[in-house]
Order: sequence, then C-alpha cells, then structure tokens
Amino acid sequence: MNNTKRLIYFTIYWICLSSLINRYIWNNPIITLLPDILVIVLFLHKPINIKNISQLIGRNITATLIILFTIGTLSAIINITPITCFLWGFRMLVRYPLLFYIIYQHFNIRDVFILKKNLYQSFWINAFFIVLQFFQGTTGDTMGGIWSGNGILAVYILISIIIYGKDYFLKEISLLNFLCRIIFFFICAAWGEIKMLYFIIPITIYITYCFYKKFNLTHILIIIIGYFTLMPLIQWGLSFYYNQDYIETLNMESLNEYNNGDYGFSGYSYNRGTCIKLATAQFLKGPFHLLFGHGIGSATVSTIFPSEIGSKYGSVTCYFFFTSSYALIELGWVGYVLYILFHLLLLYSFFKYYKQGNNIEIKNWAAAGCISTIITFIMIYYNSTPYIDYYPTYIFWSMCYIAIKYNKISTIHHKSESCTKYFNKKTNS
Repeated sequence: MNNTKRLIYFTIYWICLSSLINRYIWNNPIITLLPDILVIVLFLHKPINIKNISQLIGRNITATLIILFTIGTLSAIINITPITCFLWGFRMLVRYPLLFYIIYQHFNIRDVFILKKNLYQSFWINAFFIVLQFFQGTTGDTMGGIWSGNGILAVYILISIIIYGKDYFLKEISLLNFLCRIIFFFICAAWGEIKMLYFIIPITIYITYCFYKKFNLTHILIIIIGYFTLMPLIQWGLSFYYNQDYIETLNMESLNEYNNGDYGFSGYSYNRGTCIKLATAQFLKGPFHLLFGHGIGSATVSTIFPSEIGSKYGSVTCYFFFTSSYALIELGWVGYVLYILFHLLLLYSFFKYYKQGNNIEIKNWAAAGCISTIITFIMIYYNSTPYIDYYPTYIFWSMCYIAIKYNKISTIHHKSESCTKYFNKKTNS
C-alpha cells in the first residue's frame, strides 16, 4: 500500500471517528476541518482525469456538477459574498465529489472489500458508544454514537441497512444476524428521536428486497401486510420507551401537521413542508436571486466565518436545518434544480448498470447505488445532512462505482470470479 492510499484510509477513518475526539477528548474545529484539508491535498496530488471518471458515471453528471459550482461561484461574485464565507461554503460542497473522485482514482476491488468489512466492524463500535451515550443521558439530536449527531447517524444506519440487506437477501449472512442489527437500529432511532427512521428503515429493507429478489406475488403481499401492520408494530415497540402521548403523534395527520408547523417555535421558522415556499418568498425576491440565489457561502451559519444571512436570519427561520431552503438561498432555483438533477442522473446511472449488467456483481452493486440514491431524496426532504454532512454516502457511492468498474473489466476478460470472490466472503465479523 502506497502512502497516498494510506492517507486516503486515514482520511476516511478520521471522518468516521473524529466526532468521538470532539466529544470526548478535544472539542476543536480543526478536528472537523482536517478531513477537508486532506481531501484538497490528495486531490491536488495527482493530475485530474475527468475523462476517466466521466466514462463510468456519465458525462452529464460531471457536466451538471461543473455548471452547478460555476453558477454558485458567479452568483457569489455578483452578490459580493465575503471571500471567507464563499471559501467556507465552497469547501462544504466540493469536498464530497472530491473525496469520491480521490477514492475512485486510487482504490481497487480489494479496498471495496476492506471498506465493506470495516462497515460491519463499525457496527459494534457504534453500538458501544450509542449505549454509553444513552446511559450518560445523551439522547435526541445530540446522540450520534461515533457520529456528531442523529442526522448523520441516520445516514450511517441507512447505508448499513443497504449492505446488510444486500448480504442477507443474497444469503451471505444469517437471518438472526440481520434481525439483531435491524432491531438495534430501531433502538437507535428511538433513543435518538429520529422519527423518520421508524418508517424509512422498513421502506429501505423492502426496496432492498425488491432489488435483490425477482418480482413475484410476495412483493405485493408484503406491501398489503405492511400497510395494515407497520404502524401498530412501531407503536407497540415504542411503547417500551415512550409514553402514550408521544406514540399518539405517530399518525399521518399529526406528522403532516408537524412537518408544516413552526420548527424552531419562533413564529417564523421553516419546516420540511414549508421550507421551499418560505425560502423563495423571503430570500429570492428579485429575478436574479430567484434564478441564481445569493451565491455559494452566502447562507453559511459557521461560527468561524458567519454570513450576513446566517447571522440575521439563521436562528429565526431555521433555514439551515433543511437542504431545500439552504440550497435555494445559495443557488436559486436554477442551482436547486441542477442539484436535484445531479441526484436524478446518479440514480439513472446506477439503474442503467442494474438493468444492463450481465455480471451479477455489477447488478448487485448498482442496486446498492440505486437504493442509496433513492434514500438521499428522502434525506433531502428530511433535513440538511445531504448539503452539509454527507461524506459517508459519497464514500459508499465510490465503493459502488469501483465494484462496477472492476467487474466490468473482469467480465470483458472472462475472469469474473477474480472479482466476485471478494464479495462472497462472510463479513459478519
């Protein structure tokens, strides 16, 4: 293993564990910033080969990202966004595709297997800190296990479920192993008060099932049974931890009322169901702002380089809690549409490999990419994690594309077993 690859692994592990340092050892911004610095250093270390990656993920995806960042940058210049705010905001957005690119450039199929094994091992580390934080009285938004809070914890849980579900439906781990992990994730959702996960965990499992099992009447039967039993089962499980008043809020009418209510209880704050309408009305008043926003970094709420919008309206409107309002203020409707289009094109790219792949491993990893992208749309609606803290998913997407690339090569050379053997190993360590 060369030094560049060692540094990439260090960066990935630091991303996964830096919150523990902040929480238990030394709470300092440099701990959080270090991965971003390393990503930039690694990116500049090797000449850019856009053509190489565009051939795999699609030129449209690469072009969409370039246009998105160009529009956001020009808008920042025209709106005279302070250079410190722009650089802070640009760093926040560009670090994800840069890490994706770096991993894709330097990692191979063996590294995918290593990262997958690490994901299994991280379950036990995360479980230890979840339990520790529960007994320390750290619950709700601040509970994150090895992560900084419940938002990024939810992302980790869903990525894990995709991999565990994939391995279970492909008969690589036992039912007991799979169920124990899923039950613990439900416990995490309850302790971390992540209401979304009560519903998204079953949905993710079902979508995974649909991708990895051929369609039959069982798919329809599961939907029918789930429609009548899911809510009662969730309420029954939560009754062991929450009181009846909380459980009674878990119905569509109450949830819809909550999602369209006042998130920050300030009388002016946005929520999931209102953030697009309110952000457009309040911040995108002129034609230019409506189309192109205020520029990258203009809405940052950083304590180091606070923006004017963030300082004046952040705590009042809570716009930074939701991806849509955050992106609209900075990028306008043109940028927001490009942001959504990027994820749609990513989904199409994965789905194309899933439908056209003549290698079973290409189909399996393309399916994992599809599911994680579908889940990303839910996260975009739910909170601002895809905009401000989405390293784990981009790492996962890079794993999927590397697996697809190497299995394409092995298929061309009629040596598919050399790749698939790495995925058929048991990883439930």
